[in-house]
Order: sequence, then C-alpha cells, then structure tokens
Amino acid sequence: EILENKNLNVNSLELFFKEYFSNHPLTENLHGYLNNRSFWTGREAERARLQQALYPSITDIINKQTDAYLQSNRSALTRDSPTVQSIINSHYFLGDMVLLHDRGLDRREEIFNFYTNLAKDKKIIYRTATLDVTQYPFGGAFRAQAHRNLVDARPLTAIISDQIVDTLGLVGPRRDIFKDYGVLVTDNNGLDETQLGVIKSILGSVPREMYDLTIITVGDFLETKGLGSRGRAGINIFGLRVSSAEENGFPNDVKPFYSDVFSLVAVHELNHRVKASYIDANPMLKGREEDLLRQAGLDDQNYLRSNTPGNGAFFQNAPQEFFASIANQYFASSEHTLLLGLERFNQGKVEPLNQFLFFADVYSRGGSSTLFYTLDTSGKLTRKEIQIERDNLRRIIGLDSGTNLYQFQLDAKGNVTAASTLPR
Repeated sequence: EILENKNLNVNSLELFFKEYFSNHPLTENLHGYLNNRSFWTGREAERARLQQALYPSITDIINKQTDAYLQSNRSALTRDSPTVQSIINSHYFLGDMVLLHDRGLDRREEIFNFYTNLAKDKKIIYRTATLDVTQYPFGGAFRAQAHRNLVDARPLTAIISDQIVDTLGLVGPRRDIFKDYGVLVTDNNGLDETQLGVIKSILGSVPREMYDLTIITVGDFLETKGLGSRGRAGINIFGLRVSSAEENGFPNDVKPFYSDVFSLVAVHELNHRVKASYIDANPMLKGREEDLLRQAGLDDQNYLRSNTPGNGAFFQNAPQEFFASIANQYFASSEHTLLLGLERFNQGKVEPLNQFLFFADVYSRGGSSTLFYTLDTSGKLTRKEIQIERDNLRRIIGLDSGTNLYQFQLDAKGNVTAASTLPR
C-alpha cells in the first residue's frame, strides 16, 4: 500500500525501506515484485523514485547480511534461509540497476565503487582467493553475481580494467584473459593452466566484434547451488578437465570426428553470445536463421546436429540452441561439417547444407573470406582463413578450402539447388 502513496517523497520511502529491511529479508518473491515495480511497470518518474529510495537499503543489506553470513553457523544455511535470500537478491537487484536504470538515474559508477569497496572489505567472499565452498555454502553464488555486477557497471577502458585487476587481485592467465579480451574468469581458482589456455585460445580465435562477453563462471567450482548469476553478457562452463572426455558430434552419415568436451562446451557457450550480440543485431542474419529453422521443421535429418533422436523437436522448442549447437560441429571440423551437409544434400535433404553456409556466412562477417576450424581431443584449436565467392546478392556460392573447391547454386530464397566439389 505504501508504494501506491504518490505523496511520499524519496526520503520518506527510503526511511520506510530502511525500517522494513531491518527486520525482514529480501525474499525471491519480494525481489520479483520490487524489480517489476522499479524497472518495468508504471511511469518513469515512479520507477526512478523507487530505484532511488531502494538503493541505500539494498547496499546496506549486502554489507550487513554478508557480515551476518560470515558470523553465522553456515552449515545450517539453505537456499531459503533469510540471510542467503537477502544477499543474493540484493546482488540481483543491483545487477538490475546496472542494466535497467531509467534516464537521469544512472548509478553505475556508484555501484562500481560499491563493489570495489566490498571486495576490499570482505575479501574472503568477494575477491578471488580460493573459497572453501564446504565452509562457505552459497559464497560462490554471492561472488559470481558480485563479479558480474562489477564488470557490467562500467565500460572496460584501460583504466577501469586495471582497477578491476587490482580490486580482485587477478594474476597469471586470468589476468591475461581479462586484459586481452575483457572477460573475467570467475572459477574459484578451479581451472588449471591447460583449461585457461583453451579458453584464451577460443576467445582469440573468434573475432572480438562478434561477441559481447564480460564474464565466464564455472559453477562446478563455485558450488552456486542453483543460484545462477544474471547479467548482460556472461556464460557458465563446466570444470571437466581437458582430454578427460571426448565427443563425436557427427551422425553416422560421415566418419566420426572426436574433440575435447571441455573445449566444445566453451565453444558452444561462446557461440550463444555470438548469436545474442551479433546475429540478433543484424536483421538479415536473424531473418535467415529464422527461415532456416522454419524450413527444417521437426525432421531430425534436416539438421546438421542430428546425432540424437528428437533434435528437430528440440530446436523448434529451443531455437536459441540452434546456432550454438552447430558450433560444436563447425569448430570440431568445419570441413567435416561441410561434408555432412553435402552428404545430406545427396540424400535429398538440403537444409543441413543451407545451415552450414549460414554459419560460414556469419563467420565471414560480410567479407571475402570466412574462418574454418579444427579442434582435437587435446583441446588444440586451429583456425584457417578460407576464401569465398559471392553472387551479386552477396550470398556465398563458392568456398576454397585449399584442398577442394566447393561451388553452390542457390534459388531466389538463398537455398542450395546444386552443389559440386572439385579437387584443387
């Protein structure tokens, strides 16, 4: 009822929230309600009033409840414990403020400074020293969200990047990855040198303008207990060691091709960011992807990724997985993926070849060449630039792999009607 009182000014609301949260937790349901009222519904002035009034209480909750958490019997804590709920939902709310703030109420610099001080004052949770997740349950979730809010709060200029390196105490490969690519690896120091090397190789192999990514978390080592981090541009990967598992992502139409699973997961998740920040920002690419999904329908054989029964229905129900799943094959071996598309084409199934050409076109960035990859079972990723030929509509009608010249004829919709392979 108090939120409906338009006569209350910001100061009065601020005092109300301060009193309320002194003896009430910020539960998941309450966070959802306040998020809706503060960022989505009502007039802009009303949303700004709530954001302004809530900010002091939210930061106060994080400080005080983190202290309470550190002093509590943490072994008894559950996801529904008031302390856990208050801390994680307060972090979520500040993340909302970073991304959804109204005009004239940009507190991102203030939020950045808040998290800078938080990492210095409560190092054990919010910096990067290895956290004993059995002694500090849910601490990994608090850290992951705090790190995400920190890197999302300010544009990563050289000065800001150096400040974050100092704030979090980044060293070694994690520092290098952050400085080189603007991507923070929050893994509770669980990844080994080989895994970090694979991540750096993958990030460097994909043109930086194709993906917006600020943080990689590794839930296996953070023990987030289902409290995932939220934000603008992050991914989560597994902690599986390089070379401990290998996968053939190709169906029986072609020979098996095995690649390292840790690397494939990283490739898959990164290409979710390519989809979100590159394809979806380009109306022509986005429209073509939608056309390809519609044309493929429910038939598993109409998909490059068809090694599991029911893939057709899966991609129709989860279209966001379509591009990232093709990446598993394309990065394992781009030319092997092309051979699969050609084999299906010879069987009367044109869609897999259409999908391959779409992926190659995305990675061409509209130019005269595209990128081909191979990924072996040791996590070694090799990238090669491949010359392409386009028609007068800028569609790919030829690929020169160095060993073979592939040529295609397309109909008015851009679908393949004929294909040929000539040895070089």
